Amino acid sequence: MRISRLTFWVVVLALALSSSAFAWGPATHTYIANQLQGPGEKPDQMYGAVTPDINLLLSADAWSPYFQMTHHEFAVWNTSTSSDSKVMKALAYGYTTHNEEWGADYTAHIHSLAYPEFAQGGYVIKKSAELCAVLQDAYGNQIPDGILTLDNCHFILEYGLDLMVKMRDPAIGAKVMQSARHRSPQIAALLVAAYPEVDPAPKFGLPAGTTYGMEFAIVEPIWREKMIQYGDILMLPSDKALPALAAFLNQMAHDLGVLPGQLDATQLIAGALGATTQICAPDFGPELKATVANVALNLQTNGVK
Repeated sequence: MRISRLTFWVVVLALALSSSAFAWGPATHTYIANQLQGPGEKPDQMYGAVTPDINLLLSADAWSPYFQMTHHEFAVWNTSTSSDSKVMKALAYGYTTHNEEWGADYTAHIHSLAYPEFAQGGYVIKKSAELCAVLQDAYGNQIPDGILTLDNCHFILEYGLDLMVKMRDPAIGAKVMQSARHRSPQIAALLVAAYPEVDPAPKFGLPAGTTYGMEFAIVEPIWREKMIQYGDILMLPSDKALPALAAFLNQMAHDLGVLPGQLDATQLIAGALGATTQICAPDFGPELKATVANVALNLQTNGVK
């Protein structure tokens, strides 16, 4: 089954309205996965690390079964251990680095490692509130009602942090794009096998008996396309990547109707992205370093290698 390009953008744009299921952005997950020594090729490992967020193409609700399966269960890794495919194991290893139980998303949503004052709620949660306060001070009543929310600040902050990852690794955009472009088609079989439970209310008008794994496999090519496009933006020089990303997010918001009328919020979004790099500059590096070390330790402790 194919999902139209229009459906793709509508689903992706919906994330701007409800981003509570997001944590680190794709470039940050790619960076973390690239720092770890897994069982296979790094491109498969890096693409595996961004794959759990395909749940967002089915539901942005952090309490949905899609999020719980992709971020709190370990079915993908457990499935890969019965395979002789090094590609499948590399994909599954990267996928497992992402989890919110003790993986990369743990420090973003649950417990900051580098800074105890951020411990309750995680680094991204705390910094999102700080970003909202900065934007309120800077723009005040210029911001339309209903736009400056914690969810929207959370959403933009993740993209801003990805721009900070680009400062640390100028090739991160190419890594995001190339790992998605050349990802192994074995990812579909891995997802189908890992999630055999039948979804009682399948999306997109799929028939009764459709499993969660089937749904993930259907939307994965759409997620892959998004990663290719996103990687292309991050491949631009830094002075062009930020405005290009702001324009990208502004168009997304208009396509869904998040922004009213002809309002052009590109400059506001660019300001928010820039503010992210300022408020996170003192502590993002230590948090990222601590996250890499924590994920590496927990992978070993849990026998994921």
